[in-house]
Amino acid sequence: MLSRLEASASRSQCLTISDLRSAIKHHLVLHRIDPEQGVRRFYSLMSERDLFGTVRLVRHWGRIGTNGQELVEIR
Repeated sequence: MLSRLEASASRSQCLTISDLRSAIKHHLVLHRIDPEQGVRRFYSLMSERDLFGTVRLVRHWGRIGTNGQELVEIR
């Protein structure tokens, strides 16, 4: 059986914020759950601006229920 790939795209998780004071501009969260294989993973992408206006891409991934890992790219 193939794993299910669920994209959580509800208003609370996928936002375009028009408020210029907010650092977070876009946020996408994906979940992969396959009970037969014991797979419960998440993957998150977020674009944001730091205090100096630099755009950052933040990737966060791991097993659901853990802190996971994070990687930040400055663009």
